[in-house]
Amino acid sequence: FQNECKIGYPKVRETMEALSKKHRIFIVSNAQCGYPELCIDKLGLGDYIEGHMCFGDTGTSKGKTIRTLMEKYDITSCIYIGDTQGDLEACREAGIPFIFCGYGLGSADSYDARIESIEELIDLEILN
Repeated sequence: FQNECKIGYPKVRETMEALSKKHRIFIVSNAQCGYPELCIDKLGLGDYIEGHMCFGDTGTSKGKTIRTLMEKYDITSCIYIGDTQGDLEACREAGIPFIFCGYGLGSADSYDARIESIEELIDLEILN
């Protein structure tokens, strides 16, 4: 018996491919080391994700992890896409805009833009 792990949402790979033609894409997570790499591999996103950083790398808050990733990759302007109040708070700590995924796991009491499906990112005005 093989139990395949289903992760991600529909159209993630296609959307990341389209976005990567215009934008650099990174992942910041509260996870331990190894989790971002596993997700990137399982979702087939290796060609589209330039880098990643997680709590396991920094041992700091998500906002500080975002800033550390920005410094490491010489990022001067970015937007974070997430689905929780914690993601919003990390963005406020890091001083960057937040796009809320209404289809995700959580909620947020404010955001700079909201999407209801990942494909909406391709034409979202804040990204273009």
